[in-house]
Amino acid sequence: MKRSDNKKGNSAKDERLVPVIDIQGLREGINGTQAEGVELVLVKREKEISVFYGKCLHADALLAGGFLDGDFLTCGSHLWRYNLKKRGT
Repeated sequence: MKRSDNKKGNSAKDERLVPVIDIQGLREGINGTQAEGVELVLVKREKEISVFYGKCLHADALLAGGFLDGDFLTCGSHLWRYNLKKRGT
């Protein structure tokens, strides 16, 4: 995961890679994890990996508790859908 921070008084961005998960241990399907205290959900389908903020934007529920439906990750709480192929919901 790439992280960019703007520091006060400094217009330059601090860009660095933050380890998220050991790719070898990533299982097929939905994988919940954290990086620097931020909830994330990674979805592995064959050779593709999608990464999302780990909480539903609607109800703040953990998306790792959701389910896959075709090209969508669906929140298990209120059924909001996140497209694995495109950005946004």
